[in-house]
Amino acid sequence: LPKQNIYVILEYLSDQKMKFLYESATIFCLTSYGEGFSLPTSEAVSTKVPVLCPDTGGHMDYLDKNGRYLVSGFWDTVFDQPPYDSDAKWYIPLISDIRRKMKLAYEDWKIQNGELQKAATSNLNVLSSGCFAREKIGNRLFENILDLPNTKFSKINKLKKKIANKPLKEKLSV
Repeated sequence: LPKQNIYVILEYLSDQKMKFLYESATIFCLTSYGEGFSLPTSEAVSTKVPVLCPDTGGHMDYLDKNGRYLVSGFWDTVFDQPPYDSDAKWYIPLISDIRRKMKLAYEDWKIQNGELQKAATSNLNVLSSGCFAREKIGNRLFENILDLPNTKFSKINKLKKKIANKPLKEKLSV
């Protein structure tokens, strides 16, 4: 039998080890039910790794909506213990489409047609230019700090004075 390059990791990994894993990956695949923002997906995109994931969920805020490796699915009622309401729904990816997209990614890798890299670049462009762009998040953070109420001796008040009228890069170094 051919050697399989699939490993199950059950322990906590440092940021450095996670970065190594992302950078070593050909594609990142996360097809869980009812996925929200999905921090692992955003980390994969940030490290220029193409992602294979459902075509619906919070992660679509930072992915190319026409992505080649998006998996279709359907909404279904959650039959589980609280905290879920009786009418709550989860998006469930179709296993047949997961298989089809994984095969497509494998074929793209095998023939080296550039589609994997195109997908990675497209997602990174959406992430870095949309509402999760670092500059937008940084500016929003500092707007919120400046909107906090003033108190005479607060650390926030000192911080407001330090960052006032400075460009974002200087604010981030404070």
